[in-house]
Amino acid sequence: MVSSKIRRSEQLRQSLLVTAALTAAFCGGPAFAQEVPAEAGAATETSDERDRDNREIIVTASRTATNGLQAPTPTQVVGAEVIEKQGATTVMEVLNQNPAFKATRSPGANATNTSSPAQATADLRALGGQRTLVLVNQSRVVPFAPASNLGVPTTTDLNLFPTLMIERVDVVTGGASALYGSDAVSGVVNIIMKKKYDGLQVTAQAGTAEEGDYNNYRVGFIGGTSFSEGRGNIV
Repeated sequence: MVSSKIRRSEQLRQSLLVTAALTAAFCGGPAFAQEVPAEAGAATETSDERDRDNREIIVTASRTATNGLQAPTPTQVVGAEVIEKQGATTVMEVLNQNPAFKATRSPGANATNTSSPAQATADLRALGGQRTLVLVNQSRVVPFAPASNLGVPTTTDLNLFPTLMIERVDVVTGGASALYGSDAVSGVVNIIMKKKYDGLQVTAQAGTAEEGDYNNYRVGFIGGTSFSEGRGNIV
């Protein structure tokens, strides 16, 4: 009888201890908080915005359709002022200043070639003149026909364009065959002519090499006037 009372008292004591432990676990303690100053909060927000602005965004692919006519291409522009400062007598002399072009034969040496005597062609990256497209005012030019049919490809003779009439020369040094065709594999030379000129200009030039050879002379003039109250112009 005594032992059963002792067991009951021990069980009651254990139940009280478990109840007290559970009550202490579920009772929340006091919370302490500190107010952040307004200036510190603004500084933290500004720092977060700065990190967000400086975050680098890398686009690996895009499904946006791109117009081939407006796609960026490596283009070099040679203006009329540069041509005048160079003292170039032909368009080929202007293009030969660009290392991407292969120098063509001089008129004297080219005279031995009966297929195309005294012809100057644009040759980008030495792929051949038939792989460099020549345009005038963004339009194709009738190619130069060889003097004899020896299987020589037809190309455009750059000696046909006087330098005084040129406003600028645009050179596309990248392949443009997807846009212009197989004759633009190495690039495109677009010669922009002067569309309006008022007045008269006469130029004379003479030059020679340091060795006393390659004498060259040039005499040219250009004149133009407007008519119909400026609606038309003759050059």
